[in-house]
Amino acid sequence: MKWADTLADRKRQLEELKALLEQQQTIAVRYAQFNASNEQDQALEQGRIRHEALRHERSRLEHAMALEEQNRKNQRQTLAQTLDKTQRANEQSGELEARNSQLQARIGELEGKIAERDRLKEEGGTLNTQIAARRQQLKTEQEALAKERQQAVGHLDTDAAECPLCGSPLDAEHRERVERELAQRVELHQTRITDLGNEITDLGDQLQKMRASYHALEEETAPLQQLHNELAAGTARLQQLRESAVEAQSLREQIAALDRELDAATYAPDERQRLQKLEGEMTQLGYSAEEHAALREKLAALRSVETDHQRLQDARSQADRLADEQ
Repeated sequence: MKWADTLADRKRQLEELKALLEQQQTIAVRYAQFNASNEQDQALEQGRIRHEALRHERSRLEHAMALEEQNRKNQRQTLAQTLDKTQRANEQSGELEARNSQLQARIGELEGKIAERDRLKEEGGTLNTQIAARRQQLKTEQEALAKERQQAVGHLDTDAAECPLCGSPLDAEHRERVERELAQRVELHQTRITDLGNEITDLGDQLQKMRASYHALEEETAPLQQLHNELAAGTARLQQLRESAVEAQSLREQIAALDRELDAATYAPDERQRLQKLEGEMTQLGYSAEEHAALREKLAALRSVETDHQRLQDARSQADRLADEQ
């Protein structure tokens, strides 16, 4: 029973292999088609790689040409704007000359005020010196007054036997005379102190007025440097306008040359020559993405024949072996 089952199983396998072998002609044809298509695909893949490289190079050249074109358009726009600005500015040169004249007059006026300001500053310095000297004198007088009063208190308010001024014997009459003299000295110091204080006050008032005048002049002359800068800029601008008027014709000629170049598309000659050669090479290559895609669809449909072909090879070997065993 066991041998019979084995025999039946082998018979069944042999029949299956026989059925597969009966398809060998079809498999062989399809396998040959697959190999041919595969070789064709490899050739097309090489063409695709080359085509992609050429297409990339073409894009680079077209981009470079577009940049050159845009560069010339930008140049033309800049030149046109410069020409328009120059023409409009030249129309304003008269106003600029009038403004420069006004600035020169105002600068001359302010420079006179600067001289007046500097004079006040110098006089103010002299007044400060005088005030400092008067204050020193006032301090000296105050110290002398304090000393006189101290002497009077130290000698006349005691029973001193000698005169504090001359050193002679001090009797009642002499004491009275010394008191008067000391009082006169004190009064003289006080008068000098009062006079010095008034003088310091007067000098201070003068100094304050000078300072007020100085600050007013300083504020009024503050824009002087700005006016100098504006005049210098105006003078330079006026000179520039005079020179640019000469350049206007050159600008027009440059614009015309750019227009001719853009109309004739003669810019980027090296890139154009390379692009023309590249287009010819791409035409000669003749690669078609649609054809390649269709071939790959065909390959995908034939892909299973590889397995069938291998099975066929195995089937031939197995059929021979099973036939021998029967």
